[in-house]
Amino acid sequence: MANRKEWAHPNSIFVQKNGDVMVSWRENNLIGVIDRNSGELKFEWMDYDLGHQHNFQQLENGNYMVFINVAPFSGEGIPGSKVLEFNPSTKETIWEYEGSPGYTFGSPFVSGAQRLDNGNTLICEGLWGRIFEVTKEKEIVWEYISPFFVPDKPGQPFGGSNHIFRAYRYAIEGPEIQSRVKLS
Repeated sequence: MANRKEWAHPNSIFVQKNGDVMVSWRENNLIGVIDRNSGELKFEWMDYDLGHQHNFQQLENGNYMVFINVAPFSGEGIPGSKVLEFNPSTKETIWEYEGSPGYTFGSPFVSGAQRLDNGNTLICEGLWGRIFEVTKEKEIVWEYISPFFVPDKPGQPFGGSNHIFRAYRYAIEGPEIQSRVKLS
């Protein structure tokens, strides 16, 4: 459990199509879905195996996906990170991506993943400023490492780093682009 200053650290909120709210509480290793009408938790999963997770979301196929920052969280072995897609009814793993060996992919904070229209997954390994796309077969299609570093200043957190909080891909024909850019 985290200190009193930040005992829950909710780090992602995702509103489902029916209006229910998905929340990730990092410090509690807890993900949940709050019923919009009653305010009750209609889904919850609290487990150290979630490892200070980020970016809890629902996919188009109804499954849930989450970026697990520290796996295994138990302290056994060398930790890495993992992207996990699972069935919310059974908590059965449908798909996952992790480094091979595990420590070759890891970010103990920030980060996220996005399922793309082509079925691939865009992953942001935030600590290292790395964004990459993987296929369902876990093959890396491309990767980018940010060359932009925050100047290192005494007393300033994250100085000398190229952290990226999260990354998304937007289609040129999507509303995220069309509403902001006039294309000829």
